[in-house]
Amino acid sequence: ATTRNGGPGLAGRACPVDANYGVVVSNSPQKKIYGYPGLYNTAVAGNQVEPGFTLGGANSPIQAWQGRSMIFSPDNSLLWAGNELGGMCLYRNPLTTNGDRAPDLQLHIDGMQWYSIWYEPQADVLYATTMSTALIYAWDGASVGSVNRPPDRTIAVPDYWGQGYLTGAPGSDVLFMAARLNGIDSVLVFDDADARNGVSAPDRSWRPQDFSAANTHAFSWDDTRNLLYVGVPNLSQVHVYSDASTRQGSATPDRTITIDFPGKVTVDWISGVVVAPEHDLLFVSMYKGQTMVFRSASGLQGTPEADRREQLGNEALGMGIFKQ
Repeated sequence: ATTRNGGPGLAGRACPVDANYGVVVSNSPQKKIYGYPGLYNTAVAGNQVEPGFTLGGANSPIQAWQGRSMIFSPDNSLLWAGNELGGMCLYRNPLTTNGDRAPDLQLHIDGMQWYSIWYEPQADVLYATTMSTALIYAWDGASVGSVNRPPDRTIAVPDYWGQGYLTGAPGSDVLFMAARLNGIDSVLVFDDADARNGVSAPDRSWRPQDFSAANTHAFSWDDTRNLLYVGVPNLSQVHVYSDASTRQGSATPDRTITIDFPGKVTVDWISGVVVAPEHDLLFVSMYKGQTMVFRSASGLQGTPEADRREQLGNEALGMGIFKQ
């Protein structure tokens, strides 16, 4: 039977060896990003619960979008943030050069209301979507330079009209988009995304259960195990789907993870879901600031107890993670 501790077979699960991750959260009232280095560190006791750095403020406000709106390069030298106030913002050396400073680069198109980003660091490609255009915008060599420039490519997806939420995995050119396609809320899968330009339909699409593309900002892919984690904010659940990049048609979750904890209020909702495949960790943030880390994520179901849960300020609108 499924238990409060996370389902069958989890009582003896091993802790990852020397897993060390930091977390960034977006606080929209403060117009800042708050960073917590070493928030989850299995080798060190007394992990950090106060911000180790901030980005933004009164002079250079930033309001990162919901979901995984902040994406680090693997060496942490670059941070891309989807900023409602200024498009796609690049911060170089964000862990050491921070504070109320302007981004090193802003990519945007005048008049666009941006919706989601995905950054593929090995190819150095930045993807973005908007609220109302039937395009995925792509900047190749995205982190080069300091001056705004037009996208290098646009992927025109037939029967799509905006509000698509993107995710992928470092080193993979598979791109996922949660979107309404021809009136049907679907997960779209694009192979060879780095080479696409012009009119381009997805290679596959599938329809998850209880799925609303407009609310799917909490969306993360474990490419090692080919698992897609889909947050269902109004249910406080994370649905897990296997064979994510290859399946088609309608789909029911292989597992359901329900997020609950003492003091959780009914108006709270899942604001971010990010998986760390290397150590099989799942990070979940709640709008009211609670942020959790679950280990052995690929086997979780039921209502598991988090391996680490902290209150990170009064809001976590969006979330990102970085490995240290």
